[in-house]
Amino acid sequence: MSSIYAFVDGSPFAESVCDHAAWASERLDLPVAPAHALDRPAMAVAVGRGAGPDGGAESFGRAVLEQAERQLRAAGVETAEPVMREGGFVDALCALAEGAAVAVIGKRGMTAEKPRPDLGANLERTARARRGPLLVAARGFRPIRRALIAFDGGPSAIKAVDWLIETPLLRGLALTLFTVGPLGLEGAQARERAAAGLADADHAVWVENAEGEPTEAIERRLHAGDSDILVMGAYGHSRMRALFLGSTTTEMLRAAETPVLLFR
Repeated sequence: MSSIYAFVDGSPFAESVCDHAAWASERLDLPVAPAHALDRPAMAVAVGRGAGPDGGAESFGRAVLEQAERQLRAAGVETAEPVMREGGFVDALCALAEGAAVAVIGKRGMTAEKPRPDLGANLERTARARRGPLLVAARGFRPIRRALIAFDGGPSAIKAVDWLIETPLLRGLALTLFTVGPLGLEGAQARERAAAGLADADHAVWVENAEGEPTEAIERRLHAGDSDILVMGAYGHSRMRALFLGSTTTEMLRAAETPVLLFR
Protein backbone atom coordinates (compact mmCIF):
# COMPACT_ATOMS: atom_id res chain seq x y z
CA MET A 1 0.00 0.00 0.00
CA SER A 2 1.30 3.46 -0.89
CA SER A 3 1.93 5.98 1.88
CA ILE A 4 2.35 9.69 2.42
CA TYR A 5 5.85 10.55 3.63
CA ALA A 6 6.18 13.42 6.10
CA PHE A 7 9.79 14.63 6.28
CA VAL A 8 10.57 16.17 9.65
CA ASP A 9 13.82 17.55 11.04
CA GLY A 10 12.99 19.26 14.31
CA SER A 11 12.60 22.67 12.69
CA PRO A 12 9.69 25.03 13.41
CA PHE A 13 8.05 23.65 10.26
CA ALA A 14 7.91 20.07 11.59
CA GLU A 15 4.53 20.48 13.28
CA SER A 16 3.04 22.02 10.15
CA VAL A 17 4.48 19.24 7.99
CA CYS A 18 2.63 16.71 10.15
CA ASP A 19 -0.58 18.77 10.02
CA HIS A 20 -0.44 18.93 6.21
CA ALA A 21 0.37 15.22 6.01
CA ALA A 22 -2.61 14.47 8.26
CA TRP A 23 -4.85 16.50 5.96
CA ALA A 24 -3.56 14.60 2.91
CA SER A 25 -4.01 11.31 4.75
CA GLU A 26 -7.65 12.04 5.44
CA ARG A 27 -8.30 13.11 1.87
CA LEU A 28 -6.47 10.19 0.24
CA ASP A 29 -7.25 7.55 2.90
CA LEU A 30 -3.57 6.61 3.16
CA PRO A 31 -1.22 6.14 6.12
CA VAL A 32 1.58 8.58 6.88
CA ALA A 33 5.18 7.49 7.34
CA PRO A 34 7.27 9.97 9.35
CA ALA A 35 10.70 10.27 7.70
CA HIS A 36 14.00 11.86 8.64
CA ALA A 37 17.25 12.39 6.76
CA LEU A 38 20.22 11.65 8.98
CA ASP A 39 22.49 14.31 7.52
CA ARG A 40 25.40 14.41 9.97
CA PRO A 41 27.35 17.29 8.35
CA ALA A 42 24.23 19.49 8.17
CA MET A 43 23.39 18.61 11.76
CA ALA A 44 26.88 19.61 12.87
CA VAL A 45 26.44 23.00 11.20
CA ALA A 46 23.01 23.44 12.84
CA VAL A 47 24.43 22.60 16.26
CA GLY A 48 27.21 25.13 15.70
CA ARG A 49 24.59 27.79 15.01
CA GLY A 50 22.65 26.86 18.11
CA ALA A 51 19.76 25.51 16.04
CA GLY A 52 20.20 21.81 16.66
CA PRO A 53 20.39 19.30 19.49
CA ASP A 54 23.15 18.85 22.01
CA GLY A 55 23.11 15.05 21.64
CA GLY A 56 24.02 12.81 18.72
CA ALA A 57 22.40 13.13 15.32
CA GLU A 58 20.99 9.62 15.41
CA SER A 59 19.31 9.96 18.80
CA PHE A 60 17.95 13.36 17.76
CA GLY A 61 16.53 11.84 14.56
CA ARG A 62 14.74 9.13 16.53
CA ALA A 63 13.30 11.75 18.88
CA VAL A 64 12.06 13.82 15.94
CA LEU A 65 10.37 10.76 14.41
CA GLU A 66 8.77 9.81 17.71
CA GLN A 67 7.37 13.31 18.15
CA ALA A 68 5.95 13.27 14.61
CA GLU A 69 4.38 9.87 15.20
CA ARG A 70 2.77 11.09 18.44
CA GLN A 71 1.36 14.16 16.72
CA LEU A 72 -0.05 12.15 13.82
CA ARG A 73 -1.63 9.53 16.06
CA ALA A 74 -3.15 12.23 18.27
CA ALA A 75 -4.81 13.56 15.11
CA GLY A 76 -6.27 10.11 14.44
CA VAL A 77 -3.93 9.36 11.52
CA GLU A 78 -2.85 5.84 10.70
CA THR A 79 0.95 5.81 10.69
CA ALA A 80 3.32 3.58 8.79
CA GLU A 81 6.73 2.58 10.16
CA PRO A 82 8.91 5.68 10.72
CA VAL A 83 11.97 5.70 8.49
CA MET A 84 15.39 7.29 8.82
CA ARG A 85 18.07 7.27 6.15
CA GLU A 86 21.61 8.48 6.45
CA GLY A 87 22.78 11.00 3.86
CA GLY A 88 21.82 14.35 2.39
CA PHE A 89 18.19 15.42 2.53
CA VAL A 90 17.53 15.41 -1.21
CA ASP A 91 19.02 11.96 -1.75
CA ALA A 92 17.18 10.60 1.28
CA LEU A 93 13.85 11.98 0.13
CA CYS A 94 14.22 10.65 -3.41
CA ALA A 95 15.19 7.21 -2.11
CA LEU A 96 12.63 6.90 0.69
CA ALA A 97 9.68 8.50 -1.08
CA GLU A 98 10.24 7.05 -4.55
CA GLY A 99 6.88 5.28 -4.52
CA ALA A 100 5.10 7.65 -2.14
CA ALA A 101 1.68 8.99 -3.02
CA VAL A 102 2.79 12.41 -1.72
CA ALA A 103 5.97 13.66 -0.03
CA VAL A 104 5.45 16.49 2.46
CA ILE A 105 8.28 18.86 3.43
CA GLY A 106 8.68 22.25 5.10
CA LYS A 107 9.76 25.37 3.28
CA ARG A 108 12.77 25.75 5.57
CA GLY A 109 14.75 23.50 7.87
CA MET A 110 16.68 23.80 11.11
CA THR A 111 17.32 27.54 10.81
CA ALA A 112 13.72 28.43 10.03
CA GLU A 113 13.32 30.33 13.27
CA LYS A 114 15.57 33.03 11.81
CA PRO A 115 13.63 35.33 9.43
CA ARG A 116 15.19 34.97 5.99
CA PRO A 117 13.99 35.98 2.52
CA ASP A 118 15.63 32.99 0.82
CA LEU A 119 14.35 29.45 0.59
CA GLY A 120 15.57 26.56 2.66
CA ALA A 121 18.83 25.18 1.34
CA ASN A 122 17.26 21.91 0.22
CA LEU A 123 13.90 23.06 -1.07
CA GLU A 124 14.77 24.11 -4.60
CA ARG A 125 16.98 21.07 -5.16
CA THR A 126 14.23 18.83 -3.80
CA ALA A 127 11.60 20.38 -6.04
CA ARG A 128 13.84 19.76 -9.04
CA ALA A 129 14.67 16.18 -8.05
CA ARG A 130 11.32 14.83 -6.81
CA ARG A 131 9.30 13.23 -9.61
CA GLY A 132 6.07 12.58 -7.72
CA PRO A 133 3.76 15.07 -5.98
CA LEU A 134 5.60 17.28 -3.47
CA LEU A 135 3.56 19.18 -0.89
CA VAL A 136 5.48 22.12 0.57
CA ALA A 137 3.88 22.97 3.91
CA ALA A 138 3.16 26.55 4.93
CA ARG A 139 4.47 27.79 8.27
CA GLY A 140 1.12 26.95 9.85
CA PHE A 141 -1.82 24.81 8.73
CA ARG A 142 -5.24 26.26 8.02
CA PRO A 143 -8.32 24.54 6.57
CA ILE A 144 -8.03 23.96 2.82
CA ARG A 145 -11.25 24.67 0.92
CA ARG A 146 -10.14 26.48 -2.25
CA ALA A 147 -7.27 25.73 -4.61
CA LEU A 148 -5.53 27.83 -7.24
CA ILE A 149 -4.06 25.80 -10.11
CA ALA A 150 -1.40 27.73 -12.03
CA PHE A 151 -1.72 26.29 -15.53
CA ASP A 152 0.43 26.90 -18.60
CA GLY A 153 -0.42 23.88 -20.73
CA GLY A 154 3.05 22.37 -20.29
CA PRO A 155 3.82 18.76 -19.30
CA SER A 156 4.18 19.45 -15.57
CA ALA A 157 0.91 21.40 -15.40
CA ILE A 158 -0.92 18.69 -17.35
CA LYS A 159 0.56 16.08 -15.00
CA ALA A 160 -0.78 18.05 -12.04
CA VAL A 161 -4.29 18.22 -13.51
CA ASP A 162 -4.27 14.53 -14.45
CA TRP A 163 -3.25 13.59 -10.91
CA LEU A 164 -6.02 15.75 -9.43
CA ILE A 165 -8.52 14.10 -11.76
CA GLU A 166 -7.42 10.62 -10.68
CA THR A 167 -7.19 11.22 -6.91
CA PRO A 168 -9.58 12.63 -4.29
CA LEU A 169 -7.09 15.04 -2.69
CA LEU A 170 -8.93 18.20 -3.81
CA ARG A 171 -12.30 16.71 -4.69
CA GLY A 172 -15.13 18.79 -3.29
CA LEU A 173 -12.98 21.91 -3.08
CA ALA A 174 -13.46 25.00 -5.24
CA LEU A 175 -10.75 24.94 -7.93
CA THR A 176 -9.61 27.88 -10.04
CA LEU A 177 -7.68 27.04 -13.19
CA PHE A 178 -5.49 30.11 -13.56
CA THR A 179 -3.57 31.16 -16.66
CA VAL A 180 -1.52 34.25 -17.46
CA GLY A 181 -1.27 36.19 -20.69
CA PRO A 182 -2.39 35.34 -24.22
CA LEU A 183 -2.59 31.58 -24.63
CA GLY A 184 -2.91 31.08 -28.34
CA LEU A 185 -4.88 28.23 -29.86
CA GLU A 186 -2.82 25.41 -28.38
CA GLY A 187 -2.87 26.91 -24.91
CA ALA A 188 -6.59 27.59 -25.00
CA GLN A 189 -7.25 24.02 -26.09
CA ALA A 190 -5.07 22.64 -23.30
CA ARG A 191 -6.91 24.77 -20.76
CA GLU A 192 -10.28 23.65 -22.12
CA ARG A 193 -9.28 19.98 -21.86
CA ALA A 194 -8.01 20.49 -18.32
CA ALA A 195 -11.19 22.24 -17.19
CA ALA A 196 -13.39 19.60 -18.81
CA GLY A 197 -11.42 16.75 -17.26
CA LEU A 198 -11.66 18.27 -13.79
CA ALA A 199 -15.40 18.89 -14.20
CA ASP A 200 -15.95 15.31 -15.41
CA ALA A 201 -14.20 14.12 -12.23
CA ASP A 202 -16.77 15.98 -10.11
CA HIS A 203 -14.58 18.99 -9.35
CA ALA A 204 -16.12 22.43 -9.10
CA VAL A 205 -13.82 24.40 -11.39
CA TRP A 206 -13.62 28.02 -12.52
CA VAL A 207 -11.33 29.36 -15.24
CA GLU A 208 -9.51 32.69 -14.94
CA ASN A 209 -6.94 34.46 -17.08
CA ALA A 210 -4.79 37.40 -16.01
CA GLU A 211 -2.40 39.70 -17.81
CA GLY A 212 1.13 40.59 -16.80
CA GLU A 213 4.23 38.83 -15.58
CA PRO A 214 3.38 35.29 -14.36
CA THR A 215 4.98 35.44 -10.91
CA GLU A 216 3.38 38.80 -10.10
CA ALA A 217 -0.01 37.72 -11.47
CA ILE A 218 -0.07 34.51 -9.44
CA GLU A 219 1.11 36.31 -6.33
CA ARG A 220 -1.63 38.95 -6.70
CA ARG A 221 -4.21 36.21 -7.09
CA LEU A 222 -2.96 34.43 -3.98
CA HIS A 223 -2.96 37.66 -1.99
CA ALA A 224 -6.62 38.15 -2.90
CA GLY A 225 -7.10 35.80 0.04
CA ASP A 226 -9.47 33.24 -1.42
CA SER A 227 -7.00 30.42 -2.15
CA ASP A 228 -5.82 27.97 0.51
CA ILE A 229 -3.35 25.99 -1.62
CA LEU A 230 -1.39 26.61 -4.82
CA VAL A 231 -0.94 23.79 -7.35
CA MET A 232 1.66 24.18 -10.08
CA GLY A 233 4.20 22.43 -12.26
CA ALA A 234 7.79 22.71 -11.09
CA TYR A 235 10.75 23.75 -13.22
CA GLY A 236 9.29 22.67 -16.53
CA HIS A 237 9.33 24.33 -19.93
CA SER A 238 5.97 25.04 -21.48
CA ARG A 239 5.03 23.93 -24.97
CA MET A 240 3.57 27.40 -25.37
CA ARG A 241 5.57 30.57 -24.90
CA ALA A 242 7.60 30.39 -21.72
CA LEU A 243 5.11 31.50 -19.08
CA PHE A 244 6.13 29.34 -16.16
CA LEU A 245 9.87 28.78 -16.03
CA GLY A 246 12.09 27.59 -13.21
CA SER A 247 12.48 31.09 -11.83
CA THR A 248 8.69 31.36 -11.50
CA THR A 249 8.60 28.18 -9.41
CA THR A 250 11.32 29.50 -7.11
CA GLU A 251 9.65 32.89 -6.77
CA MET A 252 6.29 31.34 -5.96
CA LEU A 253 7.79 29.02 -3.36
CA ARG A 254 9.41 32.04 -1.78
CA ALA A 255 6.34 34.29 -1.88
CA ALA A 256 3.44 31.91 -1.20
CA GLU A 257 2.04 31.91 2.31
CA THR A 258 -0.16 28.95 1.40
CA PRO A 259 1.03 25.37 0.99
CA VAL A 260 2.24 24.59 -2.53
CA LEU A 261 1.62 21.28 -4.30
CA LEU A 262 4.32 20.77 -6.95
CA PHE A 263 4.55 18.39 -9.88
CA ARG A 264 7.68 17.77 -11.92
